[in-house]
Amino acid sequence: DIIKMLQKKLLLGIIIILIVIWSIGPLYWMVNLSFQTTLDIRSIPAHLYPPNPTFQNYRAIIEHLVPVIDQEVIDTNTIVGQIYRVDIIALFNEGMVNSIIVAGLTTILTIAISLPAAYAFSRFNFPFRKTLLIVILFTRAIPPIVLVIPYYQLFDQINLLGTYLGIILTYLVLTVPIITWIMAGFFATLPLDIEKAARMDGCTRKQMFSKIIVPLAMPGIMVSVILAFLICWNEYLFALMLGQAGKGYLYLAPPVIAGFRGGLGSAMSIVYIIPPILATMFLQKYITNLKIVDPGMAYGDQTRR
Repeated sequence: DIIKMLQKKLLLGIIIILIVIWSIGPLYWMVNLSFQTTLDIRSIPAHLYPPNPTFQNYRAIIEHLVPVIDQEVIDTNTIVGQIYRVDIIALFNEGMVNSIIVAGLTTILTIAISLPAAYAFSRFNFPFRKTLLIVILFTRAIPPIVLVIPYYQLFDQINLLGTYLGIILTYLVLTVPIITWIMAGFFATLPLDIEKAARMDGCTRKQMFSKIIVPLAMPGIMVSVILAFLICWNEYLFALMLGQAGKGYLYLAPPVIAGFRGGLGSAMSIVYIIPPILATMFLQKYITNLKIVDPGMAYGDQTRR
């Protein structure tokens, strides 16, 4: 029995190690490449750690150096240089700013639209309520590639290609359904007696929602904020096909980063993942304390006619 128990623990440990390597490996390799020169990256065999660590890739992004030359002295005393074009680096910085603006505005609009809708789904009886919830969630199952051509043709006719408004409207289609479903499940966990007491004390529906329901639902709201932000932050297809089109190109960071390899592309990727990591760390306490139920299963005692 002891031998079997040790074997199980050993097998479990091996599985955990493999999962960690599978999860952390790509991130480590990206960090590793970001501190290497082009010469080191192209050398065979590949280096598991930077043999000649350099911050030139990050300096290029932060300082806009023109040109940024990454020099490596070889045995023959010849110098191999790597030059980064300032317009490309400026394009990445522009994409970062645009991504923050688009993701931030989309998140704000998503919460403003989803909270009232989710509250209505979780508290009121109306025809085809459950069917509508299923339909809303089903929209997230549609592959984005199916929607690109219709969106492109529509936005081309109404001059929304390459604009903030066009990208934000597209992203709302991605975020509002899932956030509405999540918040409907969270609202269903809140006791209805609190709302009845507030109404008896003279609160209007608007006051009750803003002063009682929203503070109680703050953990769910914070999780919805980070989820909506991450959906917008990580989106690539619409950012490429609808952003970099039309008369005014709107460059977002994911398509810009996708055009690069090597140390500079890795450094851009590291910089790009910092905002969602910080946001997730800041909101971690809300995520761990969140309790959500299936809104389709929680209507019985929590709805009003």
